Amino acid sequence: MLKKLNKKGIALLLATAVLLTAVVGTTLAYLVDVTGSIQNIFNFGKVECKVVFNETTNTYSVQNTGTVPAYVRVAVIVNATDSTDPSKLTWDSDFSYQIVPDAKTWELHGKYYYYKGELAVGASVDDIVDIIQYTKSGTQIQILAEAIQATPDKAVQNTWKMTFDGTSWSVYTEN
Repeated sequence: MLKKLNKKGIALLLATAVLLTAVVGTTLAYLVDVTGSIQNIFNFGKVECKVVFNETTNTYSVQNTGTVPAYVRVAVIVNATDSTDPSKLTWDSDFSYQIVPDAKTWELHGKYYYYKGELAVGASVDDIVDIIQYTKSGTQIQILAEAIQATPDKAVQNTWKMTFDGTSWSVYTEN
């Protein structure tokens, strides 16, 4: 009698295995036929910015020309030029300049002015001219701008050693 049970048990087990194989095989065949292949496409973001000088209004702006939102910072370099040859830089004791940032828009840390916000793709910061007030003609102004991707936070923390909390910048210190 045990032999009959063992034979029936083995037959039942084999029948179950065949049934499961048929169900799984049919399901896989259906999914491959219906859904087809799916292609994952990965695009790399590009982080770029440029300084634009408007000769009509005599103003500067920084534009995010990349493909991802970015943070921007600028360094402003002001030099006096020789009045007879503007291509020559000179130092004149009467020359003075003052950089006055708009506290609502810019924040000074070290030699850089950090824009207090995230600059969207294609957007510009048009108030850089508000930073500069100079008191003598024959002045050469250079604005050097840098951009970095806004996310993830580690990008700006590791590269600029700064962190932005949504309203202000601070020096990043690892915990």
